[in-house]
Amino acid sequence: MYLPSVSNMFSSVKEILQRFPFVVINAVALLITSILFVHQTDFDFSEHVNNILLKSSLILSLGIAFHFAIHTLRERKNISILFGILLHIFGIVGSVALYFLYPKPNTEFAILLACYGLFSHLIVAFLAFWNDNDAMAFWKFNKDLFLRFLLAALFSGVLYAGIAGAIGSFDLLFSINVKSEIYGDLFLLISLIFNTLFFLSGVPKLNEETQEEQSYPKSLKIFTQFVLLPLVVIYLLIMYAYTIKIIFLWDWPRGILTYMILGYSIAGMLALLLLYPIQNLTENKWIKIFSTWFYRALLPLVGVLGIAIFKRVSDYGITEERYFVIILSVWLLCISLYYSFSKIKNIKYIPFTLAILAFITTFGPWGAFSVSKNSQLNRLEHTLVNNKLLSDGMLKKGEYKIPQKEYDNLTSILSYFNRDYNTVSSGYQQFLWSRVSLPDSIKNVVKTNPFGLIEELGIKPIPDSSTTTYKNGNYSYVGLNNASLLLNDTDSIPFVLSTKEYNYVTKTYFYISYKDTFAVLTKRIQIENDVVFATYVANTGIMTFRRQSDSAMCIFDVKTYFKETSKKVENDKFHERISSDKNYESQRSMLQQLYTLEKTNAEKTFSVKMYINSINGRQIGKTVEIFDIDFTILLK
Repeated sequence: MYLPSVSNMFSSVKEILQRFPFVVINAVALLITSILFVHQTDFDFSEHVNNILLKSSLILSLGIAFHFAIHTLRERKNISILFGILLHIFGIVGSVALYFLYPKPNTEFAILLACYGLFSHLIVAFLAFWNDNDAMAFWKFNKDLFLRFLLAALFSGVLYAGIAGAIGSFDLLFSINVKSEIYGDLFLLISLIFNTLFFLSGVPKLNEETQEEQSYPKSLKIFTQFVLLPLVVIYLLIMYAYTIKIIFLWDWPRGILTYMILGYSIAGMLALLLLYPIQNLTENKWIKIFSTWFYRALLPLVGVLGIAIFKRVSDYGITEERYFVIILSVWLLCISLYYSFSKIKNIKYIPFTLAILAFITTFGPWGAFSVSKNSQLNRLEHTLVNNKLLSDGMLKKGEYKIPQKEYDNLTSILSYFNRDYNTVSSGYQQFLWSRVSLPDSIKNVVKTNPFGLIEELGIKPIPDSSTTTYKNGNYSYVGLNNASLLLNDTDSIPFVLSTKEYNYVTKTYFYISYKDTFAVLTKRIQIENDVVFATYVANTGIMTFRRQSDSAMCIFDVKTYFKETSKKVENDKFHERISSDKNYESQRSMLQQLYTLEKTNAEKTFSVKMYINSINGRQIGKTVEIFDIDFTILLK
């Protein structure tokens, strides 16, 4: 049995360093920043340093594929070392620019990383074969990379599992209390160093004549012909059946159809690309026929995809997510038409066109961010104008009542801007300052919190219901604002809130974006010489009131209250109880009691009473989601 010597391993590493120096340097740099970020608590880094490490690690992760693509280009085209180094420097400069463009990692930064990551990996596929008509060499190179990647992942996974298991066993048997971070360090070391070196060691040399005939891998042929292609056919039938159903019922699902069609299309393309070399063989001519009809079969699905995204855009405008779905839909349409009717079918067009789109959609007025921001700004202006919230171009404080649907539109727009307010606030504020006039008090609020616009203007929803419960599927609306409808109180006389024994009264409001599942929202309430902090934790539904002077605290379980109250007001017996009481004031008192919560801390030094004006939310199974809470609080 042959065992590799140490000298052979060093020789192999030396050869890798000579062929792919920038890739290895990038991987080592990424290892260092990643380990430092994992150990941030051990080193007690500041938030600023943690942001530096996180951004550096994310940006460095793009460099491995990009520098590898440049190395393959140099090797295949025999370009000069100087020109190759300039290309590497170009990538480094771009990475540095991206680093300084964003003070903190945020959603827009993550989208850019995803696009540039896709671009970097796609150019690996075709850059070395730029202006090269040898389609078979192109396919073989990518096949070798694909198989080498799978093999490297398998070896790395087994190595990690083996070493991690050994460390765990040693810890268990000898009770040495191994820190959990060591498993993270081991994972990073193997995935970034061992995996990279192992993968690079098997990359075929492109400056040598390696285009001799090679047999098609039998295992790959069996997998593609008898596993992947049948699955593609099955999913095609399912997609057509599902499409017929939604067209017949005209009941369009939210988003899922888009991803199903895109996912199916990509899987089908991958299967056909894997079978490309054997499609011209006599016994495999069916593959070429299948390929043509596969892309033709995609055309109706692309049409359905276009209708689905059009409906979403019509209702909610364009966001980055919908923008990329539109771009992918157009790309899929063009690819389907090309492979359906073109006599020359160049397989390089798939990664080439997708890479170009991944790059050019990240900047300029045609880019994802500009188009999405302008779309949402237009929606915001349209909503304000339609609901007469603008008076002579001025937004003014007041008590505005708008339909629930319009209120939901407004909150969804503000959710978009609240996502990364530091990134997109310039566009948001530019709209507010240029198209409308705002009092200084409102300006100061929206500069730090987009949802302040709703709170400061006093905008409230009008539930679409004749009862105290607003229902739309699993949605509910409860609270004093609409409780009078249970009493057939056409005058909607406001409830008189008792302030007896309480020395401070204020109104406050929490809006929870559907994306902010784990948001922690805090309001600061000034009380003479003291401060009370009202905090709501979205995922638990717990609201706390804490006094700054002595940390006295009162705790309310809002989700449980909402769940129980919604169920109660929907119960016919509750309605009968209300209507059976002929005393009008007694009826109002009963409802006011239902929508009142009161707590005193354990030491009995601090009390809070909450009058629930409204809670908007929904229940799916046992899961409760709260969207907004409007309440009046009394403190003593």
